[in-house]
Amino acid sequence: MAKRPDTAIVALTLRIREPLRRRLENAAKQRGVSLNSELAERLESSFRKEDFGKALDDRFEKQEAIQKKRYDNLVKTLREEYGDHFAPGYSGSQRSSAFGFAKKPTFERKKDTSE
Repeated sequence: MAKRPDTAIVALTLRIREPLRRRLENAAKQRGVSLNSELAERLESSFRKEDFGKALDDRFEKQEAIQKKRYDNLVKTLREEYGDHFAPGYSGSQRSSAFGFAKKPTFERKKDTSE
């Protein structure tokens, strides 16, 4: 079967219950469009919502990965500056214990022992 161009208009037979047909017809009348236009717009709209949801999920996952990386870098920096007093139980992905302290912190920078 040959592929139709995207601009082709095709006829489709649809079987639906009468209450749904009446509801669609009333919605079409309120908008001042044909029943066919109402059906086509509602179908296209459902796909736009689906596509938007997927795009939103992808964006959220990317943002979450960025935030996790920033958070991990912050913890690493704080550990380098304040030693193991900061977040002793932190394993890189456990945010719940990230601000726990082994003992009361003094927040003094570690002394440089390289001299």
